[in-house]
Amino acid sequence: MGSVLQGVGRDRGGGVGHGAAAAARLFSGSRGIHVAWDVDPEAFQLGEDGQIDLAGYVLAVLAIEPKADRLESMRQYVHKPRFASKLFLAALVLHAMHTQMEGGILDDAGRRALGADRDTLACTLARKDSQYPNKITVDCQPLVHRWLSPHHKTGRVTRSIVDEAGAIRQGFRVLSRVQVESELWHAAGDLPKRPERYAAQPGFVTRAAVEALVGPRELGATIAMLLAEGDVPCCTMVAQRYEDLHDYYAEFLERKKMEAG
Repeated sequence: MGSVLQGVGRDRGGGVGHGAAAAARLFSGSRGIHVAWDVDPEAFQLGEDGQIDLAGYVLAVLAIEPKADRLESMRQYVHKPRFASKLFLAALVLHAMHTQMEGGILDDAGRRALGADRDTLACTLARKDSQYPNKITVDCQPLVHRWLSPHHKTGRVTRSIVDEAGAIRQGFRVLSRVQVESELWHAAGDLPKRPERYAAQPGFVTRAAVEALVGPRELGATIAMLLAEGDVPCCTMVAQRYEDLHDYYAEFLERKKMEAG
């Protein structure tokens, strides 16, 4: 992939070309982790034609014949910002799975616990991925983050697990410690003393960065691949297959772009 995926600004003063936008990472208050960016609200705005005003994105969605599991959502992908941003996030996650998770993420015990013989098989975008029921399901939801949102069933709060530099805090890779330090009683006493340890600071992603990312040679090809191949095949293929298909769909989209003039 090109430099665009490495060039989203780290903060509001950054923009394309200044490193990766640092995602906020928060314990959910139960068992999950929230990974979040602060995305420009104009990034997925509608144009005068009622379609998402991102030419590369619309090209990727409309250029292919989708699999059945995506067919019902096709109109929403083009006309509904919420659906569009969710598909964009799914493509971003899929790309990260196949380019950043080849070894070095899980140890042998972790792979055995998740029933995965390689790291990329630890995660899935598909809730119906019955082949690997123990996978970590990535739910790509565009939401407004609620700071210190309480999880009523567990009595814990949503809280940041990283330090000011974006590194996971010492000890916070251990679930039991994160759970204890996220208890309502603990947060109530600790928050006034160290508020900076609870606030999420997601990196800002500009509209210009999103426009660049949905180009045919970037996530545009991944979006087309997800729609054409389906979630489960995309999440279970090997990295080389992903790379080959990405090249195929990138060339396909570029031809479509030229034909459209």
